[in-house]
Amino acid sequence: MKKWLHNANRGIILLAIVVLGVFIFLIFDAIKTNQQKAVIRDLSYQFISDSHTLFTFPSEMDLSDREAVKKENLTPVLSQNVSPLFQYMVDNEAVRMSLVDGCYNFMYGCFFNERYPISCTRTPTEINIIEVYRGSATVDVTSNTVIEYRNAEGDSFSTTSTMTDTLLFLYQDGQWKLAAYSNGLMSSFQSDTDYIEYG
Repeated sequence: MKKWLHNANRGIILLAIVVLGVFIFLIFDAIKTNQQKAVIRDLSYQFISDSHTLFTFPSEMDLSDREAVKKENLTPVLSQNVSPLFQYMVDNEAVRMSLVDGCYNFMYGCFFNERYPISCTRTPTEINIIEVYRGSATVDVTSNTVIEYRNAEGDSFSTTSTMTDTLLFLYQDGQWKLAAYSNGLMSSFQSDTDYIEYG
């Protein structure tokens, strides 16, 4: 055996060792990526399911009060209304307030059209992880979204739509956190990456 090793081409042996090392690395990397995708998929499903608060007018607000929809009056209430979603987001106030601003834009549009969203349910039907790369992940989530509205006369009606949301996650402090979010009903919000410290 020693004689064979001594006579063998050392370059071929070194190449075989490098190829084997790369192969093992790729296998472990694929396993880790699949584990991360499972976590991201679960987070995406839960966030979209919980995001019904973005499309529900705060119950404590008087729908007939035109002062209530002024930004300075409505924003603090919306912030409290959507605060359960903050657990999914990066630890950054600017990012969180961007979500609240997007929610405000939706609510203001509803108020302008004299229809007020009083309840919402969202059921994810498809989760497509577009990319996981260097501590970030982009995900498209398709969901069935049912929003119940009340108009100025007090009549209720509902709309059902298939909505696609785009989520951008960052890996921060050992966890995947939402850093950007957009969909068809709300203005998109983007985080200012200058404020984010990557984990």
